[in-house]
Amino acid sequence: MSIQYVVRDGQKIAINNRSLLALQRAGLDPSVTPDVTADAFNETGITNRLAEMDGQPLDTIRVPGAGPNASYSG
Repeated sequence: MSIQYVVRDGQKIAINNRSLLALQRAGLDPSVTPDVTADAFNETGITNRLAEMDGQPLDTIRVPGAGPNASYSG
C-alpha cells in the first residue's frame, strides 16, 4: 500500500493517516511512500488540516461519530 506524505519542518506528515494506522495495526509498513511535498493540492490539504489541529500533526486519529473518547494513538 502506498502512503503519500509531505515534509514540514523536517517531519513527514502522512496524507492518509487512516490507511497508515491500518497498516500499523496489521504490523505492516507502507510498501511505497511517495513524497508529494511539491504538489500544490496536497500542500493545501495538509495546510488546512494542520490549521484545524493548532498547526501540529498528531499521532491520534479521531473516529468521527464514535463519541468523545473514541480515538487511537499509534
